Parts: sequence; structure tokens; C-alpha cells
Amino acid sequence: MSQLEIYPRIDTTPSEDQDEKYCQSITRLSPIDEMDVPVSHKVSNSISVAIPPPDERNVSLPELSKMKMVLLAINIMLTYFIATASVTATTLLLPKIAEDLGTSQLQTQWVVSAYTLTYGCTLMVSGRFADLYGRKMLFLSGLAVAAVFSILSAVIRNLIAICVLRALVGLGLAISSPAGFGIIGVTFRKEPARSVAFAAFGLGAPVGSTTGTILGGAVADLGKHGWAYLFYIIAGLAAIPCLLGLWIIPSDHRFLRAQAGDRRIDWLGGGLVTTAVFLLSFSITESGQVASGWKTPWIIVMLVLSLLLFIIFGFWEHHLETRTTLPPIIKISLFSRHGWKLTAINLTAFCIMFSAFSVLYTLALFYQDYKGLDALGNAIRLLPSNITGLFAAGGVMYLAPRFRAPVLIVLGCIATGSTSLLLAVEPRGTRYWYCEFWALILFPPGIDFTVCLGNIMISNLVSDDEQSVAGALFQLNTQIAAVLGVCCSSLIVTTRTQATGDILVGLRSAWWMSAAFAWCSE
Repeated sequence: MSQLEIYPRIDTTPSEDQDEKYCQSITRLSPIDEMDVPVSHKVSNSISVAIPPPDERNVSLPELSKMKMVLLAINIMLTYFIATASVTATTLLLPKIAEDLGTSQLQTQWVVSAYTLTYGCTLMVSGRFADLYGRKMLFLSGLAVAAVFSILSAVIRNLIAICVLRALVGLGLAISSPAGFGIIGVTFRKEPARSVAFAAFGLGAPVGSTTGTILGGAVADLGKHGWAYLFYIIAGLAAIPCLLGLWIIPSDHRFLRAQAGDRRIDWLGGGLVTTAVFLLSFSITESGQVASGWKTPWIIVMLVLSLLLFIIFGFWEHHLETRTTLPPIIKISLFSRHGWKLTAINLTAFCIMFSAFSVLYTLALFYQDYKGLDALGNAIRLLPSNITGLFAAGGVMYLAPRFRAPVLIVLGCIATGSTSLLLAVEPRGTRYWYCEFWALILFPPGIDFTVCLGNIMISNLVSDDEQSVAGALFQLNTQIAAVLGVCCSSLIVTTRTQATGDILVGLRSAWWMSAAFAWCSE
């Protein structure tokens, strides 16, 4: 199998000679051929997907040595690792934080919620800024913000102040994450290095989740104020890629000058999408914390308002793209390019992430409310899934250059859906090792294959000046899916439990829904 160079589309049309020469040299654009861009496909009257090699382009980022490429891939992976490890470990430490600050666990939940809300709300705008003003600068600045405010989070003993500081940490990582996606997209041009780099980027999540579980458990045993050490550790971890990035990330100033275009910002669009994501996430978060849940009127109002703002945002961005000269935050035509492939990838990722977080939420209820375990006992039961996730995500680096992406994604989604199926049909009183253990072993492939391969495919389908915002869209899509997965599971479990008086019946109903979403993603 030939290993071919991949060049994201640029906004110039090559000459007929160049186009013919380049097309003849390609048998497939990448190892994920079916989901890649057809060479002859025209996305508009003036843009061709076929791209001349780098020596025929006006400018390209400098070539890196193999050592620097390896370090760069690890460096970018650390941003995803930190984001996931921080949430996982902090969630486990919430009881300790509540005890130390003298607050309720319900109030202390905002230490995590403030972080996740800010992270999700600012992804799209951060991605657009990175594409326009430089990915290296945004990447390093975001990590610096995360490191500084993590330190401040550790030294303050006031819940409201900690929540504000954790929100700023989320902002910093939201700035750096799309920029990191874009850095990989424009720096790694050749296979298999490109697939390996994006797989490494996706590997940060399962590694971070596993490490966060272990880290949270270890820090919890350090005494009353031990939770503060977690934020010192997060700050140190954020400083590593920040300092290393100064050396290994290639400067993109000359590249940006060559791609010079209209750098005005669509502030209205940015405000609309940020507010919409905030209201959606906030309403769903609060539905699980207020006594009346979804029966609370203002929660329903916020949810409906968020959906309306998403619709208005879509129409506004379409208006800017087709009727004005102001560049939108994201081009709506992006969704229909290349036979709607980008939309298909995002829908697949949405379904599998919806299913995955539904399972994670219901498993927490299963082990803590049904079986009476504490949070640490729940985390220990989930360790087989975390360990398998490491192998699944790592395996993408080997499998992506050798097998077609649709095949890997379908097999992964079948495995993940089987987890829900096994949990739904497990007889009462079955021992952990007979069913739950094997269900957890099957859980990670669908998530890891879809996210890792989705990153590669999304990058292949967009141009250089859309890399970061496309990556932000993909991440935001998975964030929303996760929130909605938890929300719908909560509704089903609550409704069925109230109707039957048996929480296990409610959990099984939610698992059937999770299985359906996992298999729909195929």
C-alpha cells in the first residue's frame, strides 16, 4: 500500500497541467480513502480540491526533523490530556473540596461545571482566532493562562473564587486546544506521520482519563487540603507544553502573511454561538442540581432560547457567507462540501459520544445508587475501560495507515453498543466479572476510533485557513453530545424509576437508548 502525501485544500485553483500531473500521481489521498476528498471533486466554481505539491505552492511551513515531529505530536497531545485529566481528577475530589470549604457537594459541583462551561462556550471563537492570528501564539497563550490560574485555584479557599478561576483555566485550554489541532493539520503533510500525529492527539483523552482517576484517588489521601495539590500538578503539566512549544512549534508568521485575507471578526456570530452553548450547557447542568429538575420553568426557557440562538447563528453565518464581505465564524457551506462528508463525520461522532456519556453517567448511578459504592469504588470498577481505552487509542496509530476508516469506525461502534446491550440484559445479582467486566472491555473502541479518525478526516476535508475552527467544531460537537447524553439518560432513569419504583428498570431503559445511538452512528 502506497503511503502518500496529504495536502489540505488551498484557496487557489492549480493549472490544468498541474492538476493532471498531481492527479495521475495519486491512487488515494490517504489511508482513510472513502472519507477523504475526491481529487476531481469541485467544491465551488473557483476552487479545486486537487492541490499541487509543496514546491509548487507559494509558501509552506518549514520541514521538521523526526525528533521534533515526535515531540510536537506529544506536545499537542498534552493539551487534550490536561483537559481530560483535570475534569476526571477534580470530579473525584469534589467531596474533599466540599468538606474543606464547608460547602455542600451540590454547590461544589460548580468547580467542575464552571470549567466545562467555559471550555465548551469559547471553542468556536478560539478556533477562528487561531486561524486568523496565529496558532502558535494562541496555543502558548492558552496554556500560560491555564497554568497561572491553576496555581491561583490551589491557594484560594473560597468556593466562588475557585469557580471563577477554574472557568479561566477552561478558557485557557479552550484557546489552546483548537490551535493545537490546526498546528497538526498544517505541519504534518505526509502519511503515516499525519495519521499518527492526529491519533496521538486523540490519545490524550483516554490517557488523561486514566491518569486523572489515579491522580484524584492519590491526592484525596493527602489530608484535608490535599485537593489543592491537584491544581499545582495541573499547572506544572500545562507549563511543560507551553515551554517546549516555544522551541518545537514552527513559527507561522510567514505562512499567515502568505494567506493574507480579510481578518475582521464576526463578533455578532461569536456572541451568538457562545451564548447558545452557554445556555444549553447551563440549563442541562442546572437540571440535575435543582430540586424540580426539568419541571423548573426557567430551565426550559433557557434550553429553548439556546436552540433558537443556534438557529439564528446558522442563518446569520449563511447570510455573511453569501451576501456580505465579512468573514463568518464558520462557513455554513463547510457542512455540504465533498458530498456532506464533514456533516456525516460529525453526526457519527455525536451519536457515539451521546451513547458513551450516557453509559458513563448511568454506570455511576448503577454502582453508587444501586450497589451502594462510593466514588472511588465506582472509579475502580471503571478501570478496565480506561486501560482498554489506552490500547484502542494507541492502536489507531498502527491501524489508521493500514485500514479504511469506515471499517474501523463501524467495528468500534458495534463494540461500544455491545456494552450497553450487555448491561441492559444482565440478570440481577450477576457478579462483576461475569458481565460488567466484559462490557467495560468492549466500551472504548467506538469512542477512540471515531474521535481519532474523525480528527484526521476533518482536517483532510478543510483548507489550511479553516483547520482550527473545524477542529473546534468537532470538539464542540462531541461536548454537546456528551451533555445531551447525560441529560436524556437522567430523564429516562428518573421517569422510569418513578413509574416502577425500581432504579434498575430505569437504568436498563437508558442502556437500550445508549445501544441504539451507538449502532445508529454506524
